[in-house]
Amino acid sequence: MKNILAKILTVVFAASAMLSTNVFAANPASFTLNSSSYSVVNGDTFNVSIFENGDNVNVVTLKLAFDNTKLQLNSAICGSSFSGSQGEVNGVTCFTSGGTTVNGSILVANVSFKSLAGAGSSAISVASGSKIVTSGLNIWDQVGGSILINLITPTPAPAPVPTSTPASDTAGSTSMPVVAPTSTSQTLGNKAATPITTPVPEPVNPTDGTTQADPSNNTGSTLGVVDLKSSSKNDPVKSDSSNTVKFFDAVRIFLAIVVAAGVMAITYYYGLRSELTIQPVDKSFKKSKYHSKNRK
Repeated sequence: MKNILAKILTVVFAASAMLSTNVFAANPASFTLNSSSYSVVNGDTFNVSIFENGDNVNVVTLKLAFDNTKLQLNSAICGSSFSGSQGEVNGVTCFTSGGTTVNGSILVANVSFKSLAGAGSSAISVASGSKIVTSGLNIWDQVGGSILINLITPTPAPAPVPTSTPASDTAGSTSMPVVAPTSTSQTLGNKAATPITTPVPEPVNPTDGTTQADPSNNTGSTLGVVDLKSSSKNDPVKSDSSNTVKFFDAVRIFLAIVVAAGVMAITYYYGLRSELTIQPVDKSFKKSKYHSKNRK
C-alpha cells in the first residue's frame, strides 16, 4: 500500500514539474507597430516598423492584412537581431541561427508600402497565420495592433502670378512744371489794342537741357496762350539756326552772282576781240586791180 502511494506521489510531482515548465515556456508575446496612423499622399512610399516582445524567441512569422487596391507592399526586411529570412505572401519569416534566441522588444521587420489612391484610408494589421515561436511553441497572444493610413490627394502648386515691373525713366530727368506766359489786353482810347503776350521763360530740365510744358497750367481765354513767334525769337538755339541758314543763303547768292559775272565777262571779252581783229589784205588782188587801171 505504501509503495502504491509513493508511486502516485512521484507521478504527481513529475506532472507538476512538467506543467510548470510548459507554463513558463508559454509566456505570451505580442506584436506592436511604430505608429497608430499616417497621412500619405497618393503615389508616395512609406515604411512601417513591426516589433515583438517575446522571450527566448528564435522564429517570427509576420503576415500583414491591408487593402491591396489602395496600398502596395514593396518589401519586408528583417531586423538586425535575426540572421535569416524567408519571403511570405504579404509578409516575411525571420529566424535566428545556431540555437540563439532574442528577448524583449525586438524589431521584427521594416515593411515598405506605396500609396495607390488619393482618397479614403486603409488599415495595416498583423494577420492570422503570424507566429512568435520559442522552442517550437507559438506564444503569440493574437494581439498585433494596427495602423491607419489616411490617403490624400496632393494639392497642386499655385500658378505663379506674373509681376509687372514699372518702366524706368531712362533719361533720369525730373519733370518740371512750365509757367504759361501771361497776356494782358491794353486799350487805346475806345479801341482795344492787340493783346500783348509776355512770355515767361520755360524752366530747363537740368539733365538734358530740354524744356517741358505743363498742360495743367491753363488760366483762361487769354492767359496761358503761348506766343510761338515770340518764343522762337527768344530761343537762342532757334535764332542761331536761323542765322546760320541766312548766312549760307547769302553765300550761295554771292557765288551765283560771281559765276554769272565771270561768264558775262568772258563772253564780252571774246566778242570784243573778234570785232577788233584786222583781216589780212590780199595784195595780189590790189596789185592786179592797179595794173588794170594803168593799162587803160
